[in-house]
Amino acid sequence: MWQKYKFEENKIYTAQIGSTRLWVKKQDKIWLISSGKEEARIQSTKGFEVINQLPEYVSWNQYIADKHTGFQLIPALPDRPIVVKPEVPFTILSGMSLGILLKIPVWIQLYTSTLKPENLIFECATNGLSSTWFGDPTNGELSYELQSEIIQKLPESCSADVAICPITIRNDSQTTLDFHRLLIDVNQLNIYGNSKLLCTNEVKVRFKGEEQNTEVQIVHGNPELAGDLKQVGYARTKTDKNLLKKSFYFIKSFTQY
Repeated sequence: MWQKYKFEENKIYTAQIGSTRLWVKKQDKIWLISSGKEEARIQSTKGFEVINQLPEYVSWNQYIADKHTGFQLIPALPDRPIVVKPEVPFTILSGMSLGILLKIPVWIQLYTSTLKPENLIFECATNGLSSTWFGDPTNGELSYELQSEIIQKLPESCSADVAICPITIRNDSQTTLDFHRLLIDVNQLNIYGNSKLLCTNEVKVRFKGEEQNTEVQIVHGNPELAGDLKQVGYARTKTDKNLLKKSFYFIKSFTQY
């Protein structure tokens, strides 16, 4: 699925990833690209295939690029931090740890030639995420709210439009950690994959107290979730191995405004 593809002139190609379908047609230096939503989610690993007729509802966008005959189809994580809101809030006692697996919808990127920012010709989200604000009105940041199932056991296989993010949360404070929202800066995470799943770097979160910044560590290299993992997607920003920032938001904070 996530690889290089070659396109013949004036032929129509299509691929479906999750609920998102792409159409591509090449005419010399002009690339015609369109994306749309499909009702049925298809877990396919076939990638782009030639079709004889374009559906009437497809509307092209034109991109002037180069005479390269192919694209690299790359998965990427969303372009803003993710705010995770558990269906049932977690309470972690002092000195205790919790390991969770978070399902993050990926974005689709198409690159001409090498994987450089200037060669990114098209990208789109596979699933729409609602915008939200994390933090107080003056020092918060614009993020996406993720309505995703939090799991603790790795499934045998996952849809091609989802990356599994392994997160370990440790409460190093002297009080209980009772949180309702957790911020994860996915811009600094790479994506790794094999034939069955996509996943990200492991993230380790150490909570030191409500009035202190949380220590967030991004573990470099393949996560120990499965075998035969190779890097297939790249972080949007340079990785800072150890971050200190506000990562938790507490219900009682809302009463201050």
